[in-house]
Amino acid sequence: MDRLYGHRVMRRRAGEVTSESALRGARASAALDGADWPLEEVRRRTDFGSDPQARIVAEHCG
Repeated sequence: MDRLYGHRVMRRRAGEVTSESALRGARASAALDGADWPLEEVRRRTDFGSDPQARIVAEHCG
């Protein structure tokens, strides 16, 4: 952990790295529940509507 915090990118862009990690984790968790969407699609979407797979993704991202 100390090596990560000492890394230049982690010091300067910790918020971005944290957000990306959370998004990837939510996407992976949704995939395990049956909604295997490309990461770019999850990033792009703002409306997950009533589609059952979209609701699974929204639950994990929210």
